[in-house]
Amino acid sequence: DQGQPLMTVMLYRAAHAINPNITLMDVVQYWSPLLFALALIPIFLIGKELGGDLAGCLAAFFAAFLTSSIYWTKFGSFDREASQLVLGAWTIYLTIRLFKAPRGSIPMFAILAGSVYGIFGLTWGAGAFYLAPVIIGGLALVLLVGFIGKLVRKAAGPISSVFLVIRENLYLIVGTVGMFVVMTLMFYVGGGDPMIWK
Repeated sequence: DQGQPLMTVMLYRAAHAINPNITLMDVVQYWSPLLFALALIPIFLIGKELGGDLAGCLAAFFAAFLTSSIYWTKFGSFDREASQLVLGAWTIYLTIRLFKAPRGSIPMFAILAGSVYGIFGLTWGAGAFYLAPVIIGGLALVLLVGFIGKLVRKAAGPISSVFLVIRENLYLIVGTVGMFVVMTLMFYVGGGDPMIWK
């Protein structure tokens, strides 16, 4: 809950070291709009990953006019909604990259996505866990599409298809589990209770 004021003071100290004329109120005035601008980056990247450059531009354009985002980022608000938007968007983008990564890059994206998701969990507590069914559902969808594809092509029987799909996506399954493990560790190190999963 104190993350945004602390980050604002850290930004002020860095900016003040470069330019002593910058005051704390200058930083506070631009803090929420800065978070809003930083949230548009992952929103563009999410759209780009899912549908190309045009989809990324449209996603960022429409996100710029969401009334909730405008409300929370119009003033120097120190409630957690602005940081939730940034961290939630980065978590989703990194999860998409995890799902699309080649096998060798899966551990890196699992660690990155889990770390950001852990910080998101510290920012919003139990609310961040609403993303878990989306991530698990995405993994289940990948496995289901692979399974149906094998059945349609008649590559194997139903039981054999299940094992083939699991074997083909084992790295992604392990990466997703690894992401949740890293998230739980980040949450625990930050003072959260890892038993919140139950």
